[in-house]
Amino acid sequence: MLCIAIFILDNTRRLIFGNRTQQGQDRSKRPHLVYHALLTSHLAYPQVKERMSGLHQSPRPVNLNLLRFHFPLPAVTSITHRLTGVVLFFSVWVLLYVLHDALTGFDTTRTLSEAPLGKLILLGIFAAASFHLLAGLKHLLLDLGIGEGLRAARIMSAGVWLLAIVSTVLLAAAMLI
Repeated sequence: MLCIAIFILDNTRRLIFGNRTQQGQDRSKRPHLVYHALLTSHLAYPQVKERMSGLHQSPRPVNLNLLRFHFPLPAVTSITHRLTGVVLFFSVWVLLYVLHDALTGFDTTRTLSEAPLGKLILLGIFAAASFHLLAGLKHLLLDLGIGEGLRAARIMSAGVWLLAIVSTVLLAAAMLI
């Protein structure tokens, strides 16, 4: 770690001051020597080493546990919007297969849509698509300057979740009939 810091500081010095210093310049004014003295002083002076070792110990957690954070509803909506975008990206292959099968005879798609697992997959794709569409519209409204306040953002996020759940439940009820 120390070698990396010396390398970065030395290259920064070269960018700022060039490779050479002027002849007759005082050693204390040469920046690379000052940096080198600061970085290697713990080797010569043990009390500096003790102070530097205390700098790396911090009460902050090293690895953050994201499950312990309580994000506000607009943040959860935004994160879920991104996740549904990833789900839709990978579900394109399923939908392309369904389209190909529909053009060649529709037999495999019919059996897929009649199986419980196939219904669940199609319902999941529809749920992701409806949520992604509604959250995308919410983001477009935010880009237009509508609903930028905290209360409005919470109401719009709750509306996105409510409409996405209602549309998914309605499609699930239609699939069972």
